[in-house]
Amino acid sequence: MMLHHRSTPELRAAKTILLKLVQAKDTKLARFLGDKESEEYKAIMTILNTNEFVACGIIGKAYDEKLYKRMACAITIRDWQVLHGFIEEFRNCIEEQKLDNSEKQTFFQDFQSLAEKWEKKPLKPSK
Repeated sequence: MMLHHRSTPELRAAKTILLKLVQAKDTKLARFLGDKESEEYKAIMTILNTNEFVACGIIGKAYDEKLYKRMACAITIRDWQVLHGFIEEFRNCIEEQKLDNSEKQTFFQDFQSLAEKWEKKPLKPSK
């Protein structure tokens, strides 16, 4: 299930779009918040929702963290490093909808928690 979810055509296309932005050193991804119909916004949200789905499964013990970390540690950390600014701006935009601060911070919190945990303790090379 987890492997299938991470290899859909929609996710592969989203990763391609994000990779092009990264390669172009386009780091101001929050600008896409203003155009929810853009392919960039949709790609970013696809990647964030996929990472959040997997992180929720890991935190909830539905998926094996050790196995998934071996498969996708570097990608998960890279996604977090590239997208955390977007997430912060996304959370700030929610504030306009009159949600209290504790509510807005929950968007993508499991992805954030997992990525930060893995950043502190990255995957060790195989022996």
